[in-house]
Amino acid sequence: MLACNLFRGFGNGQRDPTSKIRVGTGCAVIDDALCGGFSHALGGISCISGGSGTGKTTIALNVLASHLLAQSSWHVAVIDTTGTFDVVRLLDVLIHRLRAQVCSESTSVASDEELAKRAEGLLERVRIMRVFDFTGLMEAIRELKEKLGEPNRMVVEHGRGIGSGRTESGCNKVTRAMIPDSEDEDDEMLLDPSPEKNLDGLEETLSMESDEVTKEAENLLKMIVIDNVTHVAGPTLKKNYVQGQAFLTSFLRELTYLSRENRLGVILLNTTVTPRDVPSEKSEGTMPDQTNAARENLPNCINQHSIFTSTTSYPALGKTFPYYLDVHVLLSSLPRTTANAVNIYGSGNGRISATKPAQLVNVLEVLADRWEARIGHWCSFTIEKGVELLPS
Repeated sequence: MLACNLFRGFGNGQRDPTSKIRVGTGCAVIDDALCGGFSHALGGISCISGGSGTGKTTIALNVLASHLLAQSSWHVAVIDTTGTFDVVRLLDVLIHRLRAQVCSESTSVASDEELAKRAEGLLERVRIMRVFDFTGLMEAIRELKEKLGEPNRMVVEHGRGIGSGRTESGCNKVTRAMIPDSEDEDDEMLLDPSPEKNLDGLEETLSMESDEVTKEAENLLKMIVIDNVTHVAGPTLKKNYVQGQAFLTSFLRELTYLSRENRLGVILLNTTVTPRDVPSEKSEGTMPDQTNAARENLPNCINQHSIFTSTTSYPALGKTFPYYLDVHVLLSSLPRTTANAVNIYGSGNGRISATKPAQLVNVLEVLADRWEARIGHWCSFTIEKGVELLPS
């Protein structure tokens, strides 16, 4: 491929007005920190890393709701790796967002039955794909590529851990992009006694494929949510770290290609890791000197960490993973006020005050941004009833 073609394609994408489409969360402080939300029509991968209870699932559900409310023809695919994707919770988020939309657009108040009916209609554009391991995740991406009309560029060997590429009959299937030798084509012609019949069948097949592509174009798949990538990639990395990193890199490259060629918004959910022998953020009695020592002893492979001293956790999946992300967001829980910080970490004189329960808030910060200067942006928020995101 010529460099001029790459530059021309990149330039057209930048000049396209739809490249500035953002999908927000519905929370003003979070959307301000992200300069409007996550990039949508430009493609690329956005990752939300955070520990349990930090709000990554709630943010993902609200982004998904904003996507469904933006256009009536936009669909979304949710790849569930844990089996815990809560459709009822998504329905509650949609009802809440619809109620807020109705209140902002008109003075009339819709009934709960009307909102629930509209929310159920939105769920018809959500496709949930359950996978159990890294092989299933690769096969799910391959299936989405076929529905989008993309050629299957993943040629892998069965039994090596990334997708078997097997047909219904159990035979290995390898997709070839070109004929490596002209002799192969000659052999096929010699063995085929009726080329005209095959040509007619080929035209009929192409016509059917064209009709399927036209039908799929009516319902545009514009977002993929993977919840979560750590659950399937982690066991592979533990078994063989080098091979697991190779598989993960191949997967991220294919996902990046798919998102940019089809202008998809991809949201990955990732967990965090806390260094060993480091007290948890929520545990009482953690002294400031212990926290500072923990940050100094972070593994050398960690190149993205929090701007807050008390946050010692860092994104999982190693140091190669962040380089394939366009936007990387870290979520954590921190004390709400100075008094809460003293209550948790102590006053610095060796005494701990634990007379009152400390209040924590969720904090979002941008660790990496490939295209814009959002690195270092942060905000604090709270979650109401597991559905609504509120400024703290």
